[in-house]
Amino acid sequence: MKKFVCFALSAVFAFAVQAGMPFQAGIAGEGLQVFAPETPITGLRLNFPYSENAEMTGIDFGIASGGGTIRGIRLNLLNLSSVRSAGIELGLVSYDEAFSGVQFGAFNIVEGEVHGWQTGLFNNAGEMHGFQLGIFNRAGSLHGVQIGILNVVKTGHVTMFPLVGWGF
Repeated sequence: MKKFVCFALSAVFAFAVQAGMPFQAGIAGEGLQVFAPETPITGLRLNFPYSENAEMTGIDFGIASGGGTIRGIRLNLLNLSSVRSAGIELGLVSYDEAFSGVQFGAFNIVEGEVHGWQTGLFNNAGEMHGFQLGIFNRAGSLHGVQIGILNVVKTGHVTMFPLVGWGF
């Protein structure tokens, strides 16, 4: 019976490591967090002040978080992603390589494509497919609508729009 229990626990642990750990907590990233940055997290990640994982799926909460591919709900003062994020981001500053979903924050910066909605004081997208609402909105190219005091689109016939900008 002991052998069976040990085997069963080993199998469960091996599956959990492969599928992603259900919890992560971090104090200072790689050196001071429960699991290594390359460990995928599927569940809850607490960042006080910072955690980083290559993949994160679930709820991400705290002061600052980073990582590669992140899916779910992010509630941090600083949200960083070096590959792609999808879901809902709420923070003072969000910086992503690519994003799909809804961003709410003072500063939303996406270097690549955005598919969705950005709401903030300053919104930036390399390629915007959707809606930007803010004081200052900027897009490299726009396939959607911008509403703000100043709206800038790098490519197009008209590159600066007051109040409402659009491109299709």
